[in-house]
Amino acid sequence: MKALASVGFLVLLCAAYGAWSGEGKTFELALKDGDVLCATSTVSQTTSVNDLRLTTADRLPPQVVCARQCTSDGPCHSFNYRSDINSCHFYHYPPTACQHQPNCQYFQVPATLYSKNALT
Repeated sequence: MKALASVGFLVLLCAAYGAWSGEGKTFELALKDGDVLCATSTVSQTTSVNDLRLTTADRLPPQVVCARQCTSDGPCHSFNYRSDINSCHFYHYPPTACQHQPNCQYFQVPATLYSKNALT
């Protein structure tokens, strides 16, 4: 339940940032049967979260830092946050494959959902 509350906060914060930036992108954590999914299609771009922080005082959760970058990157459809290596994996197209992987969370823009076949 705590994880779902955190995800709700993240979706809300990303939506607020998207509206502020004029891009209008919101992100949802991809789940299947209660498991967090990770996109496994070929990544378009990988960037360290630390390289995306605006200042050393930037204390936003790393998922929000990834979302902020995806929001400002026009072709970005979605992203993985990899906690094991503290990086964002950006997708400039709708990924077609997802699966559960430790230390990986996939966030998608609801308006550009990838094929539902990727979840099966």
